[in-house]
Order: sequence, then structure tokens, then C-alpha cells
Amino acid sequence: MKKIYLISILALLCASLNSHAQLGKLKSIIPAKKETTEASIVPDSVREKKGGQNLWSKVVAKAAKAAGNLAGSMMGMVGTTADLESLVPGAYYMSNLHPTSVGVVSQSFFEGWEPGGNAVMLSFSSKNKMQFNKIEGTVNVDGKSANYVALGIYSLFFKDNSPKRVEVTTNSGQTSAFTIHPPKQSVKLRSINGQVSNISLDLTKDVVLELENLPVQDQTQIGVTIAANTLGIKTFYEVGWFAPASKITIPAAMFRNMNGVANNLNFTDSYLQVSRASTDKATNVSGVFSEMEYFNIVTDGKFITVTGKPVFNKGLVAAATEKFPKGDVSYEVKKPNAIFSPNLSRMKTLAFTSFAIQGKTSYFDSKTKYSGNDTYTTTTKTAQFPQFSDAAWDHVLDKMYTEVV
Repeated sequence: MKKIYLISILALLCASLNSHAQLGKLKSIIPAKKETTEASIVPDSVREKKGGQNLWSKVVAKAAKAAGNLAGSMMGMVGTTADLESLVPGAYYMSNLHPTSVGVVSQSFFEGWEPGGNAVMLSFSSKNKMQFNKIEGTVNVDGKSANYVALGIYSLFFKDNSPKRVEVTTNSGQTSAFTIHPPKQSVKLRSINGQVSNISLDLTKDVVLELENLPVQDQTQIGVTIAANTLGIKTFYEVGWFAPASKITIPAAMFRNMNGVANNLNFTDSYLQVSRASTDKATNVSGVFSEMEYFNIVTDGKFITVTGKPVFNKGLVAAATEKFPKGDVSYEVKKPNAIFSPNLSRMKTLAFTSFAIQGKTSYFDSKTKYSGNDTYTTTTKTAQFPQFSDAAWDHVLDKMYTEVV
């Protein structure tokens, strides 16, 4: 679970902070920016000459990075260490990076973006506690110093598509080294709905992607994401994952249920990206980290002008209070949209993945009665819930779980 969790964090940042939680945090530190909704077709030649992110996006990225480091330090989530034995490393090799003019927020979060090039991302977190770590020492990729980003993450961008030697050396003298290789899988987006360039797209209808040069023996899935704006912050949002084929049809329903729909996405200056990812083992491993796995991803994409925006499905919520002889029971059931959970028509069995009860463990009440001549009487009532063993609470949970089911 630890490795998966670390890679998830790294993948999250590399995918342009694409989550509701991240944007929620940004809302609290960045004032809202008014969005425009009109779609106008901009030729690819014009988009490719644009300088990437606007000033607003750069401000957001810098504020997010600063806030992440500050909040992490204050909460003890970010530290420094020279002990590699206490760490779990994570690594990420990205190939064929999208053009600078796509302008997603991660391009400022990770400095030195290399359009059409590649990147190595590294992360370090503690084995036994929730903490990300900056290395007291050096982190090099092919002899070059990697850039420390935030939250224990390092990055380095480069043009050549070749194996990269990672070397970590601490001030205490500990070392670790390994080699990660570029993706074996490939992906090339030839057309969208038959359009090769200056593409207009109605996301209320099915969309057909045509891919080329897909090796028959490689069954790595194809991921589809779209760059969209929320509060002036552009990032990639997942649409879905598909079996590899020369033609892939994306049903209109997938756009209605894509990740990020709760953020009321705006598709101005959008970009559709396809990707293929795998988990591979590093070679020539030496030093403290005796084994090293890394996440490998290759991407391709095209600029799009969205002419039809879907009506997003934000999921379902059912809430009520039921009256029982021994007291009322209130409940709330949430079903996310389809990218996070199956359609209701496909569900055959429902079960709890977790179950808990909660309540007040103490009681306090105070009443004052005035009787004239500034005299008064105060009555106070207090009660403390008795302490029970874990076995007693387990018995209560088991009993209530059976009744609720």
C-alpha cells in the first residue's frame, strides 16, 4: 500500500494537480477569477506560438507551492533527513511532454518544462509516519542536480529519450543509485472525429479517436484526459481508460461523468491528451534502496475547441432520518459519478467497506435562577460517559452493523 500511495501522490502532481481536493485548497488562498464561456476556434498555429501559462496561472502555481510547503512544515508533514533507511522512494518517468502553450498549472509548479521532451520525478516519504522529506544531501539525475519542488518531490527535465541514472547521496554518507528507462509503450493521436488540426469538438456527442503505430503485443490501456479551467486554474481531468485499438469511441456519457465535474469546468483553450502508463523495475540498483519500481508514462495530444459543453453528472445523494423504538437514526448515502463508481444498473451487491458510530462522551448543563436583590442560584449538571474496553465497543459495533445491514 505504501508504494501505491507514494506513486499516487507523485502521479497526482504530474497530472497537473487534477483533483477536487487540490482545487478546493487553492480556492481558499486564491481569489476567484471570472470565467468566460464563449467558444471561438483558434488555429493550432496560433496556439503553438502562445507563451504557455498566463500571469494568473503562474501566480496560482507559486501560491500553491508556497502554501504546500508552509502548511506541510506547520503540520509536520514535511521534514528533512539524511537517513535513507527511514524512507520510501517513488519515481516517475514522463515522455513526450505536451506543448508549453497548453498552459496547465503544473508547468509552473515543476520548473523547466520541456515540450516534446521528457522528465524524471522523484519523491521521498517516511516509512513509519505521514511525512514527506527533503534529502539532506544531493539528488542527481545523470550527474545533474534535480530541482526540489515541494512535499519531498524532485524533478528534472531533458530533451533526450534515454535511460537516466539517479544517484542520491546524503550528508551522513549514505548512497543509493538506480537506472530508470523510458517507456516501452508508445501512443500517437492521429485524429479526433476525423480532424487532424484546428479541431472543434462537441462533448455532448460521442467522440472518435484514431491512433496509429500501436504495437499489437502491447495491451497497455489508453488513458484520455482533457485540459480545462476552474477559477482560472487549468489542469488535466480524467475522461476514462480504454483497451488499445486503432479507433476508440468515447461515449458522450463519459464526458458527463468525467473527473472534475463538481468544479463547473470551462474548456477555453483546451487540449485532449492520450497516455499509456506502466509500472517497471529499475535496473543497476545499488546502495540503501535494494529494489526500486517506477511509474512510466508516455503522452500525445491535440488542441481542441469545445463547441458543446456537457451537462455534468455530479452523482447522487440520499439522506433521511428513520424513527426506531430506541431512537432516531440519521443517514446519508452518496454515489459518485460514473468515473468513480459503477452505474447503478450494473450493481449486484452492496456492502459496507467501513462502519463507525460516534456520539458525545460528556454532558454539561448550567441554569441560573434570579430571585431579586441581585441574588441568584446556579444549578450545574455534568456527566462523563463511562470508559469501556475495546472488546465492549467491538461488541456494540458488531450488533449495530448487523441491524443496519
